[in-house]
Amino acid sequence: MHCPICHHRAHVVYCAHCINTSPSLLLKLKLDLIFLKDENKVLNGKVERILNEAMNYDQLDVKALEKRKDPLTNSLMKLDVLRMKKNNNLIKHRIEQLNERIYSKRDDISKLKVEIDNYKRYKVEAGTDKLREQVEINDAKNKLTQVSKICESARDYKLNLLNNWFVIQKLQDNFQIPFSIAFQPLISLKNFRVLPLAITNDSINIMWKYVTFFSDILMIKLPYTNNSNGQPMFEFSDGIQSVVQRLIKLIINILQICRHLKLVPSTPMDIPWLLDQYDVDGLFYNMVKRNKMKCRSVSLYWTFGMLYSMVLDNMNNPRRGHPARRTAPPPALTGPHDRWYVVG
Repeated sequence: MHCPICHHRAHVVYCAHCINTSPSLLLKLKLDLIFLKDENKVLNGKVERILNEAMNYDQLDVKALEKRKDPLTNSLMKLDVLRMKKNNNLIKHRIEQLNERIYSKRDDISKLKVEIDNYKRYKVEAGTDKLREQVEINDAKNKLTQVSKICESARDYKLNLLNNWFVIQKLQDNFQIPFSIAFQPLISLKNFRVLPLAITNDSINIMWKYVTFFSDILMIKLPYTNNSNGQPMFEFSDGIQSVVQRLIKLIINILQICRHLKLVPSTPMDIPWLLDQYDVDGLFYNMVKRNKMKCRSVSLYWTFGMLYSMVLDNMNNPRRGHPARRTAPPPALTGPHDRWYVVG
């Protein structure tokens, strides 16, 4: 038979007729086929035995297997050893990674434990410090309360002595002069023009002294002092001008003390309405007795010039003020030295 590509003879081929009709040729081929099958079975048994021994070499004697020197067994054993080494290396690498993670987690846990312990210690210390600070604050508050009570008692005692010293009284049945200080009348906008200038000036001096001592006891600084130097000048008679200016400054100081004592609000007030209700002598007496006064709020603070104009308006208009005071009979004319007759 020739190859259709290279045209060389490859095998001897017998036709089917010859094979079927030639007993010698058919028998020979059948015997060869039987022998070939037997050899294949033997080889298959050897291969299966070698594979079984190679696959189960850990259960057999390794030294006996090495003595046989079977190439397939040795190759499979080497292959299996290499595969096991690879697996072992992978397992070792994985174990190392897990150990590193475990060590890292342990370090993190240790750091967190240290931070927790520090926080608990800090919290305990902070709570102790806070408790100690609260105790100190409470002690300071108690001491401050005690000192405040002592100071208030001392202040009240001094103010009572001051009131007794200046003999501040509320007169009965006297509409023109309802209050007196040191046996002299308390000046008001209603009796300012009806009293002699000497009495008015002396009364204002005594009120100034009382307000000065009062502010010293309260330890507050007043806007004005009893000093005639540097006073603003207004178009008025020389004697009356100084007295009016001192009276206005006295009113401002009285209102400042009343604000400090919370007798009047610290917001802007309607001072004309306040003076119409209480007048200067009423403001002074309520300040002495520390009585709260009713006030009306406004949007702007009153200035010295505004008060000066308002006082002049009240002095030039005797019809303004309390009706009972307007209808009261005027006091009898007295001389400049007859001052005790005014307060009776």
